[in-house]
Amino acid sequence: MTTTTAPETVAAGAETIPAPTTTDTPVLSILALVSALTGIIFGLVVPLSIVAVVLGILGLQREPRGRTMSIWSIVLGAVPFAFGILAAVVGLAFVVPFGLFWAFGGF
Repeated sequence: MTTTTAPETVAAGAETIPAPTTTDTPVLSILALVSALTGIIFGLVVPLSIVAVVLGILGLQREPRGRTMSIWSIVLGAVPFAFGILAAVVGLAFVVPFGLFWAFGGF
């Protein structure tokens, strides 16, 4: 004698538990966009940009409904991060020579 379970439940040993439901809400994409915008607004560009880009890529792979939010979060995470790296490189390119110049007495 075989027993069948309802489609909404899964048998686990002697008890039946409800089957996990899938949501259509693009959670990763929403989190990525929120972290990108929060990083820009509050000036935490470096840590939250990395989080936004990683979550945006995961959202692109796993959530087709959140594709637009994922793309925006990748852009809003990567562009300020790239400008920050560029500013650091340009700043060091000017600060180091002038700092060395002044450190050794100038003219």
